[in-house]
Amino acid sequence: GMKEYKCDVCSREFTLSANLKRHMLIHTSVRPFQCHVCFKTFVQKQTLKTHMIVHLPVKPFKCK
Repeated sequence: GMKEYKCDVCSREFTLSANLKRHMLIHTSVRPFQCHVCFKTFVQKQTLKTHMIVHLPVKPFKCK
């Protein structure tokens, strides 16, 4: 679709206003999602969820 929403800082374009709003967090350095184990912070909730795998006692991937 048409990318109607443009970032004023880096000129990246988005099709949805919600995506632009989320993107703007990288320029404001707002990182509202924090790991309760190592206290690392993240812009997006999904990135935090993915990060949490590193703290699991069982590793989901194995070397062959």
